[in-house]
Amino acid sequence: MAWSRPWAVALLLGSSLLWAGCGTVPLPASSPVFSSAQELLRAGLAGTKIASLAWGAVPHATAGTAFPAAGKPLTVVAENAAGKKIVGSYASPISVKDSDASGATSLTIDGKSSSGGLTSSSEKLELHYTGLAVGPVTLTISARGAKAKQTTFVPELSAIVYSGPTASPAPHPPEIDLYSNVPGTSGFSGSFTATQAGWTAAAFDRAFRYAFAGIAGKSDDCPGGSHPAFAVTPASGKPGTGFTVAASTALQHASNPAPYAGECAMILTGGGSETLTIVLTYTTSSVGIGAQNGYTGRKRAHKR
Repeated sequence: MAWSRPWAVALLLGSSLLWAGCGTVPLPASSPVFSSAQELLRAGLAGTKIASLAWGAVPHATAGTAFPAAGKPLTVVAENAAGKKIVGSYASPISVKDSDASGATSLTIDGKSSSGGLTSSSEKLELHYTGLAVGPVTLTISARGAKAKQTTFVPELSAIVYSGPTASPAPHPPEIDLYSNVPGTSGFSGSFTATQAGWTAAAFDRAFRYAFAGIAGKSDDCPGGSHPAFAVTPASGKPGTGFTVAASTALQHASNPAPYAGECAMILTGGGSETLTIVLTYTTSSVGIGAQNGYTGRKRAHKR
């Protein structure tokens, strides 16, 4: 229930009384009990000391969809030594920090810079989000006399969407199969597209990174290896959603003017560290998939 405390103030100049007054001050139930009017007045001017901090719920977000321009509210609760929520001014500001360095998120207080921190329970903290696909973002609050508290903002990410040749049977994983190292001929190159919500759209225009890895039990035809059979454009980290995989003519087999038959895993990495693996294969007229040192391996059926 609401209650109040009496106060009395006298202003003196030497021995002369300049002004005197008394009355009552309404206080919320969460306010501490003061031992004197002087202590009450001092607390009202300086704010209440913060003993502990806590976060409220964090807004849900989906990569590719930005928050409204005004942002979404974040709740911060400051409590006094008695464990009661502080209503009014704080003795020291609550610092708010955002770990994101990509520019996907930012914090404001009442629509303005958050650099000065929260100084009162009446101020509102807002979270802004552009929709960029990012991993977990750590939000931190801290204040003098209280332990810092963290919470995590985690946008819901979308998988990388692939469009291009696939292997059979189901579930038809992504696969590019080459069988010629003569430019302009069938089997010399293959292409695919890859997109991701919150990453490749014009509003974000971010690039995929990719790397290569050998496949266990298969001849390693990966770029950068001892028998590279593939060349991929655009380069890793360059903008674009369309990719071309072509047979490499940089290395020739000693007895056959073509790259070694074999396989390689191309691993795309997008926003929020989402990944997609595309298997690259190279076959010759006499050597099958996975062949090495003259071994003829299996042939694959393909869905295109």
